[in-house]
Amino acid sequence: MNKFVVGSIFVLIFGIIGVPDSYGHYPQFEVKTAEGILRFCEFFYDEYSYLGIDNLVQQHPNYPNLRACAILYEHIAWNSTHKARDLVLINEIEKYLGDASHIKERHIRKYESMPYWVKVDIKMWADGKNTDSRYAYDIRSMLNANVLDPPIIDKRIQKCVNNICVKESDFAKYQYTDYYDNSISKKYTIKTISNKEIVVNLETISRDGKESKEFILEKTNNMFNVENDYKKFIFSVPINQDEHVEDNLKTIGETVYNFNNKLRPAIIAHNNENNITVLIDKQTGLLLSSKQIEENLITTWRKIELRNTNMFGEISSIQYQNMSIPKWWKTTTMWFSEGHISEEEYIKALENLISRNILRV
Repeated sequence: MNKFVVGSIFVLIFGIIGVPDSYGHYPQFEVKTAEGILRFCEFFYDEYSYLGIDNLVQQHPNYPNLRACAILYEHIAWNSTHKARDLVLINEIEKYLGDASHIKERHIRKYESMPYWVKVDIKMWADGKNTDSRYAYDIRSMLNANVLDPPIIDKRIQKCVNNICVKESDFAKYQYTDYYDNSISKKYTIKTISNKEIVVNLETISRDGKESKEFILEKTNNMFNVENDYKKFIFSVPINQDEHVEDNLKTIGETVYNFNNKLRPAIIAHNNENNITVLIDKQTGLLLSSKQIEENLITTWRKIELRNTNMFGEISSIQYQNMSIPKWWKTTTMWFSEGHISEEEYIKALENLISRNILRV
């Protein structure tokens, strides 16, 4: 593997600090040295052993550069008990880090225009020296920093069954947390819609691995049924004041809910015992959050939180599983790298391709 590329991957870990992850624990230390990178990778090794690198990266979206740790995990010295083990691994990291100062700027996550290190990366991609995955990371970085802001184009048709209105491929991803701060991820995706039923795919990721099931979305689905994995994640709309959205769940008022820095009008609902509070999106009926204040209730989860969705009129621009970059786009990128088109023109062209789902990263 090209040393420059691997070095780039390692330095991407620099600057990572404690951001809560979906397992309820996270490294509470900065990563700015080779020793810090080794410590960071050791922190996640047990989960890597359970999940494998692909599921580990998916489970911890705040740490996309966990994939770089696989280089260490697969090193012959990783499982060694020799006293020089750490020195060998640290030397391996330093060997790939190099001294390119522009690489070390990658840990800066906030910027307002295309940073120099991205320009270096995409030129190397156009020259065939970087992989598509490396280029995709650069595009994701600019999407996360809002340097790229592709317009939303959603041509899917919404259908309603029993006043539940969805589109095929709609999804909602939740984090479920218990009283021991153990967490799992559940992603509900609308698979098919007919005149009578909505079929949902449920993907669950936990320490035991990944599991997928299908079920029919019905009014009888219950949020708090401990014997059933198929929790209710969407309610019929409209939702009125003093309405029972479930047998033991009644609306009591309205509020606003901050989801990804956007305010959503929300319905507040309580159970009869007044120890569970549920917030439901007023426009879509989507579950936003659920919190339980008593530990002795016979329920599995203390807290349920919506983490990601495309049901608020937005299609997720970052698509890790379905990456697609047209081959001809390298020519346009080469023109940009050689100064034949401006940065503004290149950015607008990128946004257009992403919004039309031609380029997926």
